[in-house]
Amino acid sequence: YLVHEFQTLDWPRADQQPTPDREDWVTHMTDLHAGDRVRREDGRVVYSTDDIPDVVDHITRRSLALADKHGSEYDTSHVLWGGDFVTGEGVYEGQHEHLDAWLDEQVDALHRPLKDQLRTFAEEFDTVQVVAMIGNHGKIRASGVTGRVNADLLLYKSIRNTIAALVDEDIEWAQRINFILGEARAYRNFELRGGKLSGHLRHGQNRKPQAETSARELDWKNTLMDHDFDLAYIGHHHVSGRIPWGGPPVFVTGSPKPGGEFVDAIGASRSARDNREIAHVHGVSDDGLTGSFPIDTRHYARS
Repeated sequence: YLVHEFQTLDWPRADQQPTPDREDWVTHMTDLHAGDRVRREDGRVVYSTDDIPDVVDHITRRSLALADKHGSEYDTSHVLWGGDFVTGEGVYEGQHEHLDAWLDEQVDALHRPLKDQLRTFAEEFDTVQVVAMIGNHGKIRASGVTGRVNADLLLYKSIRNTIAALVDEDIEWAQRINFILGEARAYRNFELRGGKLSGHLRHGQNRKPQAETSARELDWKNTLMDHDFDLAYIGHHHVSGRIPWGGPPVFVTGSPKPGGEFVDAIGASRSARDNREIAHVHGVSDDGLTGSFPIDTRHYARS
């Protein structure tokens, strides 16, 4: 019955209508790893599933504040979800020792914060385009399954279905949202500025976060030849920055989840912890990338 009801819904679709001299605003976040619990050497928990709503809200609020700081007028907000939003189960040996939520609970923990994020953006921008890529941690490891069997994809579709139901009920903000979901492939291409520019989103497990060798630069040259992108985005590696190479901008976005070794290494240095970059935002005009900003944890506070 539920499958039948969802199939009768019109999927959320809001077309971009770029206005000359305005910009789009892009928010890229990835590797939330709901379900992971990270402890310091002293036993203190520094990241858990309970932190997810606050983390997503922090990224949303900082994105809007930085959009205001950038000082442009905007048409579309592109919300890029880069994968590994769930941390999965049995991805590596001994993972269960680090979990504080099973897979179904991981999906549940993410649903409301992500829906609330879309509502906030939809109330601030003319249109919202969600581009969502699956990650390696979401892969459900069982024999005979396809690449579409991924918990990230199930999460994204559940949110899309919720927005579709709200559209069916004539909820105004929901009618401003469009979804583009990546499935079995390692990438998802999408339009910016109504098709004047193109974006290229990957989770990033099959790319290095730098192009310091000829082989790595060749990877990106081949990707550019295959996809002709103007901007690209990856995550997975839990590091933050821009790939230094001769092609279009490639953003490498970090994770809100602290690495155990990183947390232990910085010890009690709060300033170092607070400067960790966990998302990227930027403007884009018809001519390409404008101002870009990292979102870090300096103003983050757990509720």
